[in-house]
Amino acid sequence: MKKTVFKGVIPATVLPFMENFEIDEDNLRKFVRYIAGIEGVEGVLCNGHAGEIVSLSRAERKKVVEIVVDEIGCKVAVVSGIHHEHTPDAVAHSQDALDAGADAVLVLPPGSWLRGKNENVPYRYFKAIADAVDIPLWIFQYATTSKANYPTNRLLELTNIENVVAVKLSVNDWIRYDHEYRALKSLEKDIRVFTSNNMSLLASIAIGADGVVIGSGSLYSEWVVELYAAIQKNNLMAAREIHRRMMPLTEAIYSEPQCDVYTRIKAAQVMMGRLDNDVVRPPLLPLADDEKLKIEKALKDCELL
Repeated sequence: MKKTVFKGVIPATVLPFMENFEIDEDNLRKFVRYIAGIEGVEGVLCNGHAGEIVSLSRAERKKVVEIVVDEIGCKVAVVSGIHHEHTPDAVAHSQDALDAGADAVLVLPPGSWLRGKNENVPYRYFKAIADAVDIPLWIFQYATTSKANYPTNRLLELTNIENVVAVKLSVNDWIRYDHEYRALKSLEKDIRVFTSNNMSLLASIAIGADGVVIGSGSLYSEWVVELYAAIQKNNLMAAREIHRRMMPLTEAIYSEPQCDVYTRIKAAQVMMGRLDNDVVRPPLLPLADDEKLKIEKALKDCELL
């Protein structure tokens, strides 16, 4: 297993499509090259929720990793999301990510586990992947309000699996976040903890984090780097100012309905000249004009446009 030390700011990237909904390789290369070129960015997460993973075929998921690794793999770490209902397919997709050059995989919980939880399912799911594929595994710990959230004792149990090296900690209950962060960092094993709390980034980093993995990070990567660095230096005043600067856009992106979050991120990237279009795959829909005006206003309020 590759011994990569994961840390710092790792934006979750969107996936550009052409008008016919095929992957836009040229724009993907341009986009990840821009993200990887930002000083302080330590990696990228592709094939996550922001990358519309649920709409991608197995071949497309592997192709995305191959393109990203080929373009920026020599500069920063590349992590690929794994999302599947069927354990053998999750194993196969993880092997694909390894063969394509990914440094790690972020394993999303299978949806079937949510329909009346059997607490033995997550461990067996992760263990099957770890036994079959020699690649570092990240756990995605969803928000406490989500059915996909692992109980704390089960989360800690998963870290006993040899290949598990990191947790994307998305719990939005700050007592729970603090408890799980301290529990994970008290283990003898070095488990990296990454916050992905877009709406409360300042609070979660202040409690503790080895890094940041967020979809909105690709919008203002420099600010996320500065915010993370300010807290590491105990410069709370600077961190508060960066947080204040980010919030108009963060609030616009993560407003209801939540299914439009990544469509909004794409629209913002187009407005900033980083993507050619904001095409998303059905059943996701293009943004209405009033939504685009809201994003444009937020970009101007943040002085990003």
